[in-house]
Amino acid sequence: MLVVLAIFLTIVGLVFDSSFDNFEKSSVDTEADTLMSLLQHARAEAMSNICRDISCTVGSFHGILIINNSFIVFEGTDFKSSNRAFDQVTPRNSAFVSSGVSEISFENLSGNTINYGNIILENKSGQKIIVSVGQEGQISWQN
Repeated sequence: MLVVLAIFLTIVGLVFDSSFDNFEKSSVDTEADTLMSLLQHARAEAMSNICRDISCTVGSFHGILIINNSFIVFEGTDFKSSNRAFDQVTPRNSAFVSSGVSEISFENLSGNTINYGNIILENKSGQKIIVSVGQEGQISWQN
């Protein structure tokens, strides 16, 4: 009876461990997908020459700012000079710490960016995602 119980508990332990790994992998993928989607959204709005501000006559840059608890999509050359009325705030997973580039702005019409580079998102267990934004606005990620 003890042998059967030990085998059963071993199997349950393996299944639980596998499920937890899948859950962590899923949260990593979700965070990457969210960031990629918001970067693509900001670039698409810049390339479409979207301008929500009344004072804007020739289109506008669009970008994303990554802070501790949020991704903020903004309209303007940079976050400091943007009109906060048009910000789109998306909550971040608090289990991830970000490093690298924290603000990316895409030029209107071309989608190019002058502040390109890598955004690194890492969780407490060491899993990380590297999202790369190139000078011409291309966006990719790897983990």
